[in-house]
Amino acid sequence: MLPKPRIQVLSVLGLFQTATSGQPDEPAVWRLLRSLAERADLPLRGPHGVKGDAVTHARAKPEARPDKVQRWADHKNPRTTQRYSHRKELLD
Repeated sequence: MLPKPRIQVLSVLGLFQTATSGQPDEPAVWRLLRSLAERADLPLRGPHGVKGDAVTHARAKPEARPDKVQRWADHKNPRTTQRYSHRKELLD
């Protein structure tokens, strides 16, 4: 029996991946997010909420390139990525 793959967070790329470079299943992502929230003493956010937060923070940077943020977020339509613009005011 193979050992259960560990999940690592690659903050440079903004991706979740297993130790063997595979994509984790949904329960594994939830376990990771729960663990990170507990360690940081923050409320639990689901995968979609975390992605939304990442897009919001990326778009808030002065040097942000909307086309790159759109590609990273895997949004086919730029209007989907633009919806996150109104959330910039919510950043601390």
